[in-house]
Amino acid sequence: MVKTSAPRHKGLPILGSLLELYSDPQNFFQQLHKDYGDVVRFNMVNFDSIAIFDPKLIGEVLVSKHHDYSKNRIFWDNVKEVFGNGLLTNEGESWKTQRKLASPSFRPKSVATYIDSMISLSDLEVSSWINGSRIDIHDKMMGLTANIIAKIIFNTTTGDKGQTLLEALKELEHLILSRIKRPHPFIHKLPLPSNKRYQNLIDVIESEVMGFIDESKESDSEYPTLLSNLMRAKYEDGSSMSNKQLRDEIMTIFLAGHDTTAITLSSTFYLLSQHNEVERKMLREIDYVLNGEALTADKLDKLTYTKKVIKESMRLMPVVWAIGREAERDTQLGPYKIHKGTTVYICQYLMQRLDKYFESPKKFDPERWTDEFTANLPKYVYSPFGGGPRVCIGEHLSMLEAIIILVTVYRKFKLVYEEKAPPEYFAGAVLTPKRGMPMAVFRR
Repeated sequence: MVKTSAPRHKGLPILGSLLELYSDPQNFFQQLHKDYGDVVRFNMVNFDSIAIFDPKLIGEVLVSKHHDYSKNRIFWDNVKEVFGNGLLTNEGESWKTQRKLASPSFRPKSVATYIDSMISLSDLEVSSWINGSRIDIHDKMMGLTANIIAKIIFNTTTGDKGQTLLEALKELEHLILSRIKRPHPFIHKLPLPSNKRYQNLIDVIESEVMGFIDESKESDSEYPTLLSNLMRAKYEDGSSMSNKQLRDEIMTIFLAGHDTTAITLSSTFYLLSQHNEVERKMLREIDYVLNGEALTADKLDKLTYTKKVIKESMRLMPVVWAIGREAERDTQLGPYKIHKGTTVYICQYLMQRLDKYFESPKKFDPERWTDEFTANLPKYVYSPFGGGPRVCIGEHLSMLEAIIILVTVYRKFKLVYEEKAPPEYFAGAVLTPKRGMPMAVFRR
C-alpha cells in the first residue's frame, strides 16, 4: 500500500517552521533527522515542505525524476535580477539548450588551457605575503579567485576594480538572505532603503562585469577565453547567443565561479591549521612531487593526498550546504505522494556528516577516501557539487583551481589560525565565514 504522508513536524501557527529554519538552518535539519528519520514534512508559512535524508530518494529528485522538479522559487526568485536566465536560474528546454552550449568550455581539455594562468596568478598573490604577517585568508582567496575567473572569462584581472566588486558581492549576499526571510515577495517592490541598496549593488556589479565584457570584445588577443568560446558557440539553427543571454551567463559564471572555491579554500586552511598530522602529510607530498621545482600542469595528477584533503574539507564544510527543489506537478517520491508546489529540501551538510555512512563523521580524515570507500559509498550521500543533470558545470575547474592554490600557498608558507574560538559560518545561499578567516603566515 502506497503511503500518502510522512511524519510532520509541527511549527508555529501561520509561520510554520520559518523561524527555526532561518535562525539556525543546520541545527534545524539535524533536529528534524534526529526526531523523525529520513523523511519529514513541515510548513514554511503556507508552503508545504519535505526534508529527505535518504540517498535513494535524493537520487529520484536529482536524477530519475528530475523533470518533475524545478529549482526552489522561494530562493531563486530572490536572485533573478542578479543572474537573469543564466545556468543557475534557467529552467526547462531553455536551460537544456544553454547547458549544451556552455558545456564544451568546462570540459577537462578546455579547462587545461587555463592551468598556467591559474598557477601564475596564484604565485603572484602568494609572493606578496610577508613572513609573520596577519591576513584574512578568506578575503585573500576571494580576491585571488576573482582574478582567476576574470582571467579565464575575459583575459584580464580585476585590478583596482576588484575591491569595489568584491565588497558589492559580499553585501549583496547578506541582503539576499534578508530578502528570503521576508513573509511575502511583494515587500521586494516597496520603496525601502534595503530594496534600493539591493538594486544599486546589482547595478554596480553589472556595470563592472559588463565593462570586462566590452574590454574583452575589443581585445585582439588570441588567448582562449571562456567569453570568446561562448560568443563563438552556435545553436542548432546556426544563431549565436544574444547579448542579454551572454550577460546572464557571464554574470552567473563570474559570481558563482569564484566565491565557492574561495570559501572551500578558507575552510581547508582552517582545518589544516587544526590538524597537524594531516598538514604534515600533505606537505610531504607537495615537497616530493615538486622536488624543489615550480608547480606545472603535469604534476597535478600526482597530488593524490592533496586532492583528498580538499575532498574531505568539502565533506565537512560544503559550500552549497543545502539544495531546494519545487515539485512542478503531483508526483511520487519513493512511497510518498508529493503535491505540486511542495518544496523538497536536501541538506548536504547533514548527509555528509551521518555516522551511517562515515566513521567518526566529525573527524577531518582525508585518508578515508580510499578507492574502496568511494566505490561503496551510496550515490548522493556525498554531493558537494550537486548531482544529476544539474550537477555544477564548473566542478572540474573548481577542483583544479583549489589544488593549484593550496599547493602554491603551502609550497612557501604555513598558516596558523589566529582566533581562540572556531570560525562561525553564515548559512545563506552558500556556507561562508561570518567574520572572515584571520590567519598568520609563516615562511616554511
